[in-house]
Amino acid sequence: MLYTYNRICNNNKLKSNKQYKKKIKNKKASDHERIAKEQKEVTDLFDMLGVVYYFSSNKAYNLSSINVDFLERMRKYAPSRKSEDEKTEGFDACQVCFSTFDQKQCKLVQMQEHCNHAIICEECFKRYLQSKIKDEDVLPWLCCPTPNCFQPIFSQLLCATLEKEDLSKFAKSFLLKHLTRNPNWIKCKNTKDCQYGFVLFKEEKDEIQKKCECCELVQTVSRNPIKSDQGFQELLKSGVLRLCPKCQFPTMKDKGLCNVMQCGQCGIWWNWRTYEFGNSSRDLKNKARSYGTLWEPGELEYQQGLQREKPEEFKKLLERNGIPYDPNYVRDGKLGCCRSISKNTSFIKFSFLFRTRVFHKKTSIIFSEVFCLVGMSAKF
Repeated sequence: MLYTYNRICNNNKLKSNKQYKKKIKNKKASDHERIAKEQKEVTDLFDMLGVVYYFSSNKAYNLSSINVDFLERMRKYAPSRKSEDEKTEGFDACQVCFSTFDQKQCKLVQMQEHCNHAIICEECFKRYLQSKIKDEDVLPWLCCPTPNCFQPIFSQLLCATLEKEDLSKFAKSFLLKHLTRNPNWIKCKNTKDCQYGFVLFKEEKDEIQKKCECCELVQTVSRNPIKSDQGFQELLKSGVLRLCPKCQFPTMKDKGLCNVMQCGQCGIWWNWRTYEFGNSSRDLKNKARSYGTLWEPGELEYQQGLQREKPEEFKKLLERNGIPYDPNYVRDGKLGCCRSISKNTSFIKFSFLFRTRVFHKKTSIIFSEVFCLVGMSAKF
């Protein structure tokens, strides 16, 4: 019986290892494609930002560079979004100032290319665009003013309506917002007077001395904020923040959870206290139980008390960490058993987990652990 059990366990481990290796291989391929795409995008965005900025003493904009072709080059980074209302309705007056449309003072603005809405006059349309640019509400793009329409305004209409300075402000805000989302972009440390930055790829050094082309401040540019930020260093020293032992991804642990956790970046399982890591949560937890490192002092009691006295907070704790909540799951801390209560039947099913260790007679070394799951039923 023991031989059959160990054989089944070994076969399951082989299958899980093959599936894990295949998953890791696919993840590496997708990561490689993602990194290449991010590097291509940041290079193009940084090049466009350099065109918008005019490096001089007064930090003026290069107004002559903003044209229809430049806006079309930008617009490829704006994701498409389906509109809720695609119906077109004719209006005799502007739906903002309520002036009657004519060919002189209140000309109608007709959307083209992406939608056919026509609800606003030229003057109100210009003020609408200027307000969006002033508030930096430019993502995913400057959209049609019709309610519930998210289609982008075509570039020819933007160039015909806005002044060059407004177009430059729009381009600068749009490009900076997209660069901020790219991991290869590092902002200049002179945040008061400068909005420029640097491009630093993963293959380069973690830290490098560079001079900002805009404000000319010489500074240490780093992809890893932990190494250059004093606040992160203090969190690391205090133990509130700890690094994944494999990829050095910073992680924090909620009070009331066990020490075995999964890295949010590389996906391995590791122990918060011992920094041991592996591919299986179950194996790590079993090892942590045998060495008494599964829980921090008092946290198991805290979780059990939270489950009994404050079930809503316990539910939020689990959901916050990606653990599904089971209302029928009840743990008895003293007996070490799990009790599952069925509402549809008149039975209470108890499941006890017994662990039997088999010792070698001569060396007294544990060489196998047998887990026996015993199911018992009892009537009310």
